[in-house]
Amino acid sequence: MANHDRRHNVAIVLSYDVSERFNVSANWVYVTGAPMTVPVGKYEYQGQIINIYSERNGGKMPDYHRFDVAINYDFKKVKNKFEHGINFSVYNVYRRKNAYAINFVQDEDNANKVDAKMTYLFDIIPALTYNFKF
Repeated sequence: MANHDRRHNVAIVLSYDVSERFNVSANWVYVTGAPMTVPVGKYEYQGQIINIYSERNGGKMPDYHRFDVAINYDFKKVKNKFEHGINFSVYNVYRRKNAYAINFVQDEDNANKVDAKMTYLFDIIPALTYNFKF
């Protein structure tokens, strides 16, 4: 199985033109977790602890989902001039912590335990953008 093998991939996009120059939009994305190989056990050999792993890509990352919104306003277009507008958007509105990577770390207090440490990239990200075409 490849890293891009995800059983379900859903994107719902809504866009509404409030007026000729004003638009609001929303985007919701859901993707099932990517396959990964995970430790399932361990044994000791000559004083070293050796991990036993699942079959290749035998586990999976947590599912990924987020909700984004945007408001767009186009300024009045002047003949033979550039077009311009402003955009306010919010990425990951409900602040879901989507796992980017999972690292398996030996527990310092218990040699028989492995902790899964998740790395997250983006929380909520607001953005204000000025766009122009000339």
